[in-house]
Amino acid sequence: MTLEPLYVAALGVVFVAALSRSTFGFGEALISMPLLSILFTTDVAAPWVALNSITIAGAILIRDWRQVQFSGAWRLILAAWFGIPVGLLLLEEVPESLVKYVLAGVLISFGTYQLSQPSLFRLKSDRLAGVFGFLAGILGGAYNTAGPVLVIYAACRRWSPADFRATIQAFSLPTSLLIIAGHSLSGRLDADVGKYFAISVPATLTAVLLGHWLHKQFHPEAFTKWVYFLLIVLGLALIASTFSGFP
Repeated sequence: MTLEPLYVAALGVVFVAALSRSTFGFGEALISMPLLSILFTTDVAAPWVALNSITIAGAILIRDWRQVQFSGAWRLILAAWFGIPVGLLLLEEVPESLVKYVLAGVLISFGTYQLSQPSLFRLKSDRLAGVFGFLAGILGGAYNTAGPVLVIYAACRRWSPADFRATIQAFSLPTSLLIIAGHSLSGRLDADVGKYFAISVPATLTAVLLGHWLHKQFHPEAFTKWVYFLLIVLGLALIASTFSGFP
């Protein structure tokens, strides 16, 4: 079977996004949502990205579930479930571009500061996990951008790269299932989305395997610096896509 150029481009987007998520633990939605929305529509991209998120998180957790920081994970997840409805309301009341510019500013500022001053404040316990989880739920429910908040929390908790990567997946799996349920109820999860998702599964799983290998190659200190660098890049990309009018 010969794939149309549109599908080939989409598979490239899915592969790069999944590779980022598998290697660093986050970044997939911020990469794939704008680009898949350009190639298809937002109504197609949103459930497709959520299905990919479930696939990636599940594949990573099958191997690395022992690395999950469960004490923090359950607090983050529970609080996010309360934040998601707030995010849906936020989507109706606040201009999307404004929230995206603010989020981009936070990503760029935090990433830049951490690269220059890596000894930022440290959280010694998970007592504030609920606050970060709630904020992640708001951004996830509204704009599929929960990951950056979790990155900031993980940085403050000083989790190891392996714990960091696995715990974010433990958060993403149940929240993505909740998001998929919402897409199903709204009618967005249709046969076309199922077809596109099925075509992209091999690319996603290949990227997960490669990302797992790449993740093992990073020294912890180098991994942390790459994470902060990626935050800056994603922040700049978010500004560019918002300014250009892309979803």
